[in-house]
Amino acid sequence: MKEVRVREKGVIKSQDTIERREKEKQNIVMQISMLQMENDDDTSKLTMFNRLREENLVKKDNIEEEK
Repeated sequence: MKEVRVREKGVIKSQDTIERREKEKQNIVMQISMLQMENDDDTSKLTMFNRLREENLVKKDNIEEEK
């Protein structure tokens, strides 16, 4: 353990603790970013699916009207 100590918000913490918490924060931020990217990907897939479905319904209606 490093003996270097810093004062952060009035509480003395070891440098190791500060570094560990910073890594934990970075890990959480990365997890949130990954979840947001997955959500964006799912949203775009749903949007594309709905657009294709709508196009197919329009085509089906046009075919039925021609009969």
